[in-house]
Amino acid sequence: RLVGFAPDVVLYIPTASATPFAMLRRRILAGYVPTARVVLVALQPRTYGPLARRAIRALRPPLTLVPSRRMAESLAGLGCRVGLMRSGVDLERFAPVGAAEKLAMRARLGLPAGAFIALHVGHINTGRNVQALAQLQQAGCQAVLVGSTSTEQDDTLAQKLRQAGVIVVRTYVERIEQYYQAADCYVFPVTSDTGAIAVPLSVLEAMACNLPVVTMPYGDLASLFPTGGGLSVARNDWELVGQVMAARQVSNVRTREMVLPYSWAAVAADVVRQAMT
Repeated sequence: RLVGFAPDVVLYIPTASATPFAMLRRRILAGYVPTARVVLVALQPRTYGPLARRAIRALRPPLTLVPSRRMAESLAGLGCRVGLMRSGVDLERFAPVGAAEKLAMRARLGLPAGAFIALHVGHINTGRNVQALAQLQQAGCQAVLVGSTSTEQDDTLAQKLRQAGVIVVRTYVERIEQYYQAADCYVFPVTSDTGAIAVPLSVLEAMACNLPVVTMPYGDLASLFPTGGGLSVARNDWELVGQVMAARQVSNVRTREMVLPYSWAAVAADVVRQAMT
């Protein structure tokens, strides 16, 4: 089917990210479409031992697109031609709502009407540091965790969070934007390099809904967006809690403005431009 389609460009996005085996599979895929340019898209950072570094130098693709400068520098140091590909967001689906609609949404979702809701969307495991939500709950917020249904979850951790008072959602949510729109603040507590992609989609989605965002200095987030206007960066869990509590007083939130250049249409156009040059 791929051969019959006769593409000019093929984007190969392996789960393993930029590993030697992923580059080998990309090369095999390129053999099926010799007239197309097969570009590797790597979304998570990896570390390489001496053997892996040698393999990457031998198997490097004509172009590797990555979402962070750190990844770009790492792969460029191994002889790869690298381009930056930013994450994108659907600005029509993820948009702010008025106070009345926010209350109606909370009623539909079973969330407390008068609470200050701090939201996190992502995998339920210790590698994402979601246990920090229990500290937010103790500080007086209503923490809400919407877990991924596509990956294995830590049942014990989910139960501990529930016991601490955190609302944990583990069922598939078709309209995930409603949780962002019902929240007062978005929290990204991840510290592990492999805990998410370099520019997490959930952060962009929360910003598109014009929520205050408190994040750890993960990936390129701290350098990609200026702090202020509702965006703050915490160095540890203690600061995370303090900054979420301070977000109650932020009146001029401008996080949506910051992500306007990251519509999926703009990202797609940039990917095509880089892949064709």
